Amino acid sequence: MKKMIAFLIPIIIGCGIAVSVQATMIDRGGGLVFDTDLNVTWLQDLNYAITSGYDADGKMSWDQANTWAGNLVVGGYDDWRLPTFDPDNTRPLVAISSNEIGSLLMVLSDGWTHSGYEETTPFFNFTANDSTWEWYWTGLMADASSAWRYSLDCG
Repeated sequence: MKKMIAFLIPIIIGCGIAVSVQATMIDRGGGLVFDTDLNVTWLQDLNYAITSGYDADGKMSWDQANTWAGNLVVGGYDDWRLPTFDPDNTRPLVAISSNEIGSLLMVLSDGWTHSGYEETTPFFNFTANDSTWEWYWTGLMADASSAWRYSLDCG
């Protein structure tokens, strides 16, 4: 598998893990959304690399995405990283710490229609429709020369 160019959703680690069927997302203000099930904070802007001016199109290599997340400071937090991923459980029915990005998919899919995401999630700046899907890097290496990426369309 070769390295793919994709987009990025960084998150911060919290303490502890809670498991339930549906996460509660709390808008913390300042562009931050707290996930009560995973005890992590997500960036509300799903393409913040573009919005922040860091990258013109948001497409970065895995190394670039890790560097960006590692140097990111938002809302006074400087411990950002790429989300976790479990290749054996790509779309968890419950929020699990080993697959944060799959858990996010379940939240986003609640607001999905064929014309795109509606205002039913606290997230924004996600440009998806039936013909264009964005890929997001995870923090998990697939092997020595590639990493896992995730499509919010199909996992």
